[in-house]
Amino acid sequence: LRVHDTERYRKIAEKAFRLGQGKQLEVTLREQSGFLTRFAKNGIHQNGFRDTLKISIRMVEDGKSARVETTQNSRAALALALERLQALIGSRKESDGEPALLSKQRYHAVKDFDSKVAHPSPLVSAQALAPILDKIKARGAEASGYESAICRHVYIANSKGLEAWHRSTAFRFGLTLRYSGAEP
Repeated sequence: LRVHDTERYRKIAEKAFRLGQGKQLEVTLREQSGFLTRFAKNGIHQNGFRDTLKISIRMVEDGKSARVETTQNSRAALALALERLQALIGSRKESDGEPALLSKQRYHAVKDFDSKVAHPSPLVSAQALAPILDKIKARGAEASGYESAICRHVYIANSKGLEAWHRSTAFRFGLTLRYSGAEP
């Protein structure tokens, strides 16, 4: 799973701020990477990986606000998002009461990240499950279920100096055993 990359996030936000030419902007990046391994009848039948990055840009101007999202961090994609934002702000007839952007803040770290969950891959998951499923089959039982792990990163920065990030992990495992014979 992808490791937290604050410097990469910072560069994306700075690119948006430069393209925004002094506009009041807030950039939120949400990145998620994870895998899912499913098994049924003692065999692995699905093993996949997902890695996504979503970029949300909010503009505040004269009490009006607008937000757009993109999954692309190229200069062209960010410039297009900012053009769409300016058009949305311009289409608003009156203030929607949006407060001004916050300035730099202090945040306390929250421990919500387990490095053991952040490093496995679909292949590692399948390799770890295979001998367990073999043992279950050898005892005359049938196993079905899933194993998944996800690593989430959220990074928020604005043109007034605010910067914050959070990373978290989650691991889930579900198992159903069926046994139709005498006690194992």
